[in-house]
Amino acid sequence: MKRSDTNNRHPAKASLSTGLLLVLLFGVGSSVAQPAVEFRWTSTIERGVYNRVTQEGVRTPPRFSVTVGEKIPTAVELYDVPSDIEYAPLRRYRYTVRDDRLYIVGSDTRKVVRIIN
Repeated sequence: MKRSDTNNRHPAKASLSTGLLLVLLFGVGSSVAQPAVEFRWTSTIERGVYNRVTQEGVRTPPRFSVTVGEKIPTAVELYDVPSDIEYAPLRRYRYTVRDDRLYIVGSDTRKVVRIIN
């Protein structure tokens, strides 16, 4: 019996096999490694997030110099994004503020994913 004949006789098995293959290839939910945050912001949204986060009055960290993709030094304290910020992709990151710049940082990696002036 050909394999295609078996799948035609048991469409549920074929669907299950296809579903399992897709799960293995693409993963499911939060178990999949998350790509860098996709910031599709307008300047208005970006300014609103900057204004809200800088109201928090966080301690000024020691001087550091990093660009997007680099790690924030471990001596720099990172803060949770305020829960009232409605921009969902931002909530899984942390931040710090230095020299009027807002650094959005990966929670686990400490890598800068966005800098807002």
